[in-house]
Amino acid sequence: MNRSKKTASRRMMSPALLSFLDYYVGRLDAQLLAETVLPYLLDAAIGPDTTMKEKIAALKAVESASETAASEKAARQAVLSRTASLLDHRKRLVRKAAADARNAWFLAA
Repeated sequence: MNRSKKTASRRMMSPALLSFLDYYVGRLDAQLLAETVLPYLLDAAIGPDTTMKEKIAALKAVESASETAASEKAARQAVLSRTASLLDHRKRLVRKAAADARNAWFLAA
């Protein structure tokens, strides 16, 4: 019974939706991307209830967004500050995806 309450309150981040956003991230305007899509992706990457696959998919989308939204300073600061905690994640694949995403944002500026 306790388990059903936990899953009911969990916000679903499907990997299909995240890969869809990853595909369209390069086709969006930089300002639109920084204001709408990036906060959603960062919430998906940092959320405590998201699975490892969802975190990695969100971080890949954040990494590919660096090419488009690099001119947005606020987006850059948000990505670099909010993904810092993922560098200490217990799973190596999440740490690697976080490092790759941060590196892309550092190099894009």
